[in-house]
Amino acid sequence: MSRSILIVLAVWALGYLATLGSSELRSEEGHRVIPAVEMLESGNYLVPHIGGQPYLRKPPLINWLIAGSFKIFHVRNEWAARMPSVLFVLAVAIFLALGTRNILGARGSVISALCWLTNLGLLEMGRSIEIEAVYISLFTVALIFWLVSWQRDRSPWLTWTVPWLFLGLGLLAKGPAHLFFFYVLLFGVLRRTGRLPLSPGVADALSASNLAVRALKYRAWRRNQFPKLVAGFPPSSCLFSALDITSAVHSVGKNCGCSSA
Repeated sequence: MSRSILIVLAVWALGYLATLGSSELRSEEGHRVIPAVEMLESGNYLVPHIGGQPYLRKPPLINWLIAGSFKIFHVRNEWAARMPSVLFVLAVAIFLALGTRNILGARGSVISALCWLTNLGLLEMGRSIEIEAVYISLFTVALIFWLVSWQRDRSPWLTWTVPWLFLGLGLLAKGPAHLFFFYVLLFGVLRRTGRLPLSPGVADALSASNLAVRALKYRAWRRNQFPKLVAGFPPSSCLFSALDITSAVHSVGKNCGCSSA
C-alpha cells in the first residue's frame, strides 16, 4: 500500500471513525434507520415503510445501504447505521488520491483527497446517517471522473457513460437536482475551452444576458443590497458567473430545494 493511501486512511480514521457510534440518533437520522429496519423485518426492499405506512418522501438508496450495513456487521446500532456515509467519503478520497494523479501529480492528488476529508461541512455530514454525504460523494465522483477523462481525451463512450452510472445512483439517493448542476458545470467547461461552439445568435444572447446580470449585480452592490440580490438570484446565473457555479456545487447537498425529511 502506497504512502499516500496510508496518509488518506489515517486522516479518514481520525476524522470519521473516532466516536462514530458514541452519540444517539439525532435530527432526521431516525427517518433513515426505521425504514431500513422494517425492510429487514418484512423482506420488502422496494418500498420504504415507517410504522407500517409507505414512506415515499425520499428515494430508498440510503435505506438499502443501512439495511446492508446491519446485515454485514450483524448489529443494529448507530455505528453500523452511520458506516455507509463514512465509507462513501473514504471511497471518494481514495478516488481523488489515485484517479487524479496523472493530472495533479502525486502531491496534488493527495492534497485534493485531504481537502475533501477535512471539509468542515463534510466532517459533519459524513459522520451521520443523512443522505447528503452519499449524495455529494456520488456527484463528486461523476464530475471528477468526467473532468479527468475529458482532460486525457479518453473515449467519449467511457467519458460520458461512467458518470451516468453515479448520477443514476444519485437519483436513488435524493432526486434529480444534481443533474442540473452537473450539466451546467460541463456546459461551462466545454464553452470555456471552445469545445461547444454556439451559433452567433445564441452566443450574442448569452453575452447580453451576462452583461445584464453583471450590471444588475453592480447596481445592487452600489445600493448595499448585493447579498440580498445574490441570495435570490435565479440558478440560471450560474451559466455566466464562475462564482455562482462554485457556490452551487458547494450547496448541492443541502440547498437543492429538497425537503430534509
